[in-house]
Formats: sequence, structure tokens, C-alpha cells
Amino acid sequence: MRNLIFSKETVIWIVLMLISIFSWVVGINHGMLFEKAFLESAAILILAFFKVRLVIMHFMEVGHAPAMLRLSCEAWVFVSCIGLIIMTGGQVQV
Repeated sequence: MRNLIFSKETVIWIVLMLISIFSWVVGINHGMLFEKAFLESAAILILAFFKVRLVIMHFMEVGHAPAMLRLSCEAWVFVSCIGLIIMTGGQVQV
């Protein structure tokens, strides 16, 4: 039982839950981190895509896959995150 509680997957799951709670708190309390809503939305997007990366690498086991698959997954996460941040373009109004 001790091995299950202190396993790498359990620690990553706890990190995912903490990031989710933090993102929710920031989302409902506008102006908590940054004065501008665009910066807060960008921070939440970055955290969300960091969570996506954790799930892909650890729970989908891409971390043990061939280098090309790992690199393509990393590139997808990075390009998607940056693309969404650019598409919002500071047009978030609160």
C-alpha cells in the first residue's frame, strides 16, 4: 500500500489536482495574480498545457516512446499553447 501512495503517478496526480485548484481560484478571483485579465488568462492557459504535458508524458507513457513521438507531442503542446495565447491577443475583457 505504501508503494501505491508514494508512487510517481500518485505524486503527479496530486500536482495535477493542485494546479487545477490554483487555476480555479485564479479564475474566480479576477486580479489575484495580475492586474490585466490577458496576463491571468495566459497564465491559466500555460498551467493547463503544463497539465496536458504531464498527462501525455506520464499517463499516456509517451515519455518512454521513441524520440520523434516525444518531440512531436512536446511541439504540439508548445505550439497549441502559444497559438491560443496569441489568438486571445489581449482582447480579454472583464
